[in-house]
Amino acid sequence: MELSVQKKLVVGFTGIALINTVVFLSMYANTRQRTHANALVAHTLDVQARVLDVLARTTEAQTSARGFLLTKGEEKYASDYAKATIGIEEALTRLHQLVSDNPPQQQRVKEYITLARDQLNIYQRVIEAVKTSDRDTLAGIIAAGGGEPAMAEMRNLARELNAEEGKLLVERQDSFVAAGRRSLLLMLAVYILIHGILLGLMITLHRELKRRFAAEKAVRASEESLSVTLDSIGDGVLATDTSGRVTRMNPVAEQLTGWPIAEAAGRLVSEVFRIVNEQTREPAEIPVECVLRTGAVVGLANHTALIRRDGSENPIADSAAPIRNVDGQTIGVVLVFREVGAERRAQQALEASETLFRAATELTPHGLLIQREGKFVYANPSIVTLLGARTQDDLIGKPVLDFIDPETRELGRARILQLDAGAKTIPPMQHKCLRLDGSSFWGETTASAYEQDGKAGAVVVLHDISAQKEADEKIRKLNEELHDRARDLESVNKELEAFSYSVSHDLRAPLRAIDGFSLALMEDYHGQLDITAQNYLQRVRTATQRMGVLIDAMLNMSRMSRRALTIGKVNLSEIAQNILNELAEYDPNRKVTCDVVPNLEVEGDPELLRNVLQNLLQNAWKFTRNTEDARIEFKDVRNNGTTAFCIRDNGAGFDMKYADKLFSPFQRLHRVDEFEGTGIGLATIQRIVRRHGGKIWADGAVGKGATFYFTLNTTEAA
Repeated sequence: MELSVQKKLVVGFTGIALINTVVFLSMYANTRQRTHANALVAHTLDVQARVLDVLARTTEAQTSARGFLLTKGEEKYASDYAKATIGIEEALTRLHQLVSDNPPQQQRVKEYITLARDQLNIYQRVIEAVKTSDRDTLAGIIAAGGGEPAMAEMRNLARELNAEEGKLLVERQDSFVAAGRRSLLLMLAVYILIHGILLGLMITLHRELKRRFAAEKAVRASEESLSVTLDSIGDGVLATDTSGRVTRMNPVAEQLTGWPIAEAAGRLVSEVFRIVNEQTREPAEIPVECVLRTGAVVGLANHTALIRRDGSENPIADSAAPIRNVDGQTIGVVLVFREVGAERRAQQALEASETLFRAATELTPHGLLIQREGKFVYANPSIVTLLGARTQDDLIGKPVLDFIDPETRELGRARILQLDAGAKTIPPMQHKCLRLDGSSFWGETTASAYEQDGKAGAVVVLHDISAQKEADEKIRKLNEELHDRARDLESVNKELEAFSYSVSHDLRAPLRAIDGFSLALMEDYHGQLDITAQNYLQRVRTATQRMGVLIDAMLNMSRMSRRALTIGKVNLSEIAQNILNELAEYDPNRKVTCDVVPNLEVEGDPELLRNVLQNLLQNAWKFTRNTEDARIEFKDVRNNGTTAFCIRDNGAGFDMKYADKLFSPFQRLHRVDEFEGTGIGLATIQRIVRRHGGKIWADGAVGKGATFYFTLNTTEAA
């Protein structure tokens, strides 16, 4: 297609050339006449062009001098000024020569040249004053208008020169037109013919341009797609030209460098992309420079940090590569980089985690292994020891099921399949394990799913529970023995209770007979018995009655021991206060100060706890009857971190060396004729307190009173 268009153009323009040759021969004579007129027109136009050129150069020199002044010496404006003044003298000289045949114009040109040179002198002085910081000179120039009045006069003079030349141009153009009319008719015919040819060529060119426009549109679409793709890349992308100046940056590159493309474009890449060695802090070589020098792909060195525009920095990685055209020539460099701080921190965290995991697995006393596809891939030192291996290498690669007793091996296989099927964890399993030497031990394994490189596996923890199994077996045997003993003891207790009840019941009949016949003997034979005999009979009756009281106390203690506990909330303060009120009503002549701390509540059997308080408070009431200003207290105290309740009195007290006898049945520390009692009450109290999971103890001194303490722990007792 391209070759066909070229041929058409060659044929068309060849035809036009032939036509022009014919026309040329016919127009030659007329052309000579026009030449002179044309020369005069050209002369006039040359004068006008020179005038405008001088004015333009002077104006440009003025602009450069002002720029140099305003920027306080920026070299660019000094360079522009130098460029503006180059050839201006030559232009002035040429202008003077061109008007040498026209005296009025020659006078105007002289004035024009003088003004131009004066202006250039002023602007040169401005530049020199800026360079030397000569403020006085600058002030004088500025005060004089900075050459602006002369510049205005120069513009007016330029207009006068061009106006005069314009008049000459009109005259000379009229002469030129007259000569041109003579060739107009010939040119008209040639015009029609040539334009016919050109029309055909234009149609051909239009079609070609249309095709090329479509191709360019496709290229632009491709470039836009490439631009969108480039901006969508997650890494920073920066492109430069062959001089190392930035031509393009994607948003990620803008964010990482801190430079927007509008400000970075055209700058040297070393200004926008500043990198240093993280360790030495020395500037690192810009990859772009290396690529331009070698033409090869270059990767960044390790430990490279990018210094952002605001001075902050980020560790980066990646590479630079040359951009080549279709001919393979390097036309720039593309630099691709990314921030690796988060990646590095993640790697450090992973390494720390792996170090911690390895330390934990190496130091844990429990066996730990990782299996994949049913085989060992890791074994910690503890499991190496458990399985009787010398090193980890003795286990790696071996089937895990080989170390499970054959009786439970299938269950182990099912557990592995369960994990491979997607189970996260499986319940613990106790089974016999085999060592490399064939011996066995009891182990408990727990497992969690594990995956690496797309292959399912499991992390397995193995505990040696042989000692636990032995202990469990011993405990089982002990429990069986205890069960047998408890059953025997229960049988013995039932027999003892039956015996106690029987003895107590059977003793009542003879005791009643003794007491009854003694009373009948005293009443019926009172006159026949002397005082001594009557005294003997009375002592017999007293002993039998005391024996009855002891039997009742024994039956009560037995009943309290057998009775099932009924646990509920008990207000000990309320019970104690009621008991003290009853004692005061029964013995109204006594004056006893009673102090009960309110709202002392516990969990326990209400009836049994009332029995405890009744016995202790009755004892306190009894043993304070010979004390003036008798006092009884009930309160709570702290004892070794637990709550204890105490009943304190200031009565007869007791000798602490006999304290171990207080809670034994029938043990008394006072004679009956001093203080009545059976010796069973405190033993009964002790049994009740123990059934509530507590303990009881006492403190006292002879003549200084006694304090009884008890604790309750119903939950533990139950």
